[in-house]
Amino acid sequence: MWFLLVSVIPLIGAGYAVYQISKGYIESGETTVLIALRDTNIRQIKTYFSGLKRDVEGLALLPDTIDTVEAYNEVFRHNGPDSPEYDAIDKQYKGYLTPLKKIFGYRYHDIFLISPDGDVVFTAAREADLATNLKTGPYKETALAMVFNTAQRLLKLAVSDFEYYHPSLKYASFVAAPILKDGKLAGVLAFQINTDQLFEIMADYSNLGATGEVLIGEKVGDEALFINPIRHDPQSAFKRRVTLGADVAVPVQNAVQGNEGSGISRDYRGKDVLAAWGYIPENGWGVVVKIDTDEIFSSLVHIRNWILIIGGIALSIAALTAYRISRSFSKPIKELIKSTKRIAVGDLTHRIDIRTRNEIGQLADSFNIMTIELQDSKAKMDEQDWLKTGQTWLNSMMQGEHDD
Repeated sequence: MWFLLVSVIPLIGAGYAVYQISKGYIESGETTVLIALRDTNIRQIKTYFSGLKRDVEGLALLPDTIDTVEAYNEVFRHNGPDSPEYDAIDKQYKGYLTPLKKIFGYRYHDIFLISPDGDVVFTAAREADLATNLKTGPYKETALAMVFNTAQRLLKLAVSDFEYYHPSLKYASFVAAPILKDGKLAGVLAFQINTDQLFEIMADYSNLGATGEVLIGEKVGDEALFINPIRHDPQSAFKRRVTLGADVAVPVQNAVQGNEGSGISRDYRGKDVLAAWGYIPENGWGVVVKIDTDEIFSSLVHIRNWILIIGGIALSIAALTAYRISRSFSKPIKELIKSTKRIAVGDLTHRIDIRTRNEIGQLADSFNIMTIELQDSKAKMDEQDWLKTGQTWLNSMMQGEHDD
């Protein structure tokens, strides 16, 4: 057993070390990939919104945009949106506005022209918000009203968070810029962002295997709101929420609270994932790139199996070797014990038949020599005893004759 333990303990230690080192290398390499993908997605989102801002600011400065908003403001103020005059202006200027919708349609759902008083004088989609007032009307609390008010009061670009927008019957975000003429506000140009195109950026699962995904979250009160559809839950956008402090969706909780990091955590499905998360201050968004640990460590199953196979073979060889070595010691020792018992009861003619060149063989030879010497000593003692007996008899005989 000691020989076996001496063989098995280093084998187990080596196998465990190989397994843990392999796991560390896999985790480190995959973490590097996830961090790179996280940074790439953050950079793409920032680039996307930078493009939005450039589009709106650039168009707001064009003379044609200024002339268009003035024409719509004038006809709307005097005639209203249902008048023939409005239709005439609409036919005249939508040839300029409609191409804008087509050119930038991959980014925008709708384009708005808003008067300085808050009247929505034009929309390309012509939804229920057309001809309403963003200061006093039914949509005065919407994200569109917020960006209009910022652009009107501060005369600067404004971007809203994503909120549900009833005229479009979906969640929406808006970008607005003031339209200035001679330093005075002529109106506000606003674009409604097309979320589908934004979500396409997040749907790129390259280098994320079969279980990886990218998700965006936003902190709303004490909850993290999922903004985009995700691989394992296509209906998650603006619906799935997780309470901050819960034991699930840990990566997105970290991200929406402004933290950056990576590691193994529990996701919204309750599964262990390797994730990298970061924060976009401009949007207040958290970005998470993750993949299931079961997938990234799947190669460890092969490593583990090979360790078990090699370990099993080595263990069998070690056990057989330990058995043979132990037998090479125990068998002659048992023979020595048996022989010493025979010698102890007086069988000095017995010889130990062990023919090995190791220490046990030398011990057996010593026992045989000792037995021979004991046998010789006994023979001499027996001879001396016979002589003494004979001398005693002779002395007794001689003494008897003398007495006679």
